[in-house]
Amino acid sequence: MANRSSASLRSRNTSSTGSTGGLNLSRAQEKEQLETLNNRLA
Repeated sequence: MANRSSASLRSRNTSSTGSTGGLNLSRAQEKEQLETLNNRLA
């Protein structure tokens, strides 16, 4: 479930930004959010 939502977020970011710099930034932020969520669940 979480993986599916993050994948859709990534594709949305790709179409909206279109710049590799913005994409890398959003990917880093997404990874950070996923890590914090995992820490909360653990």
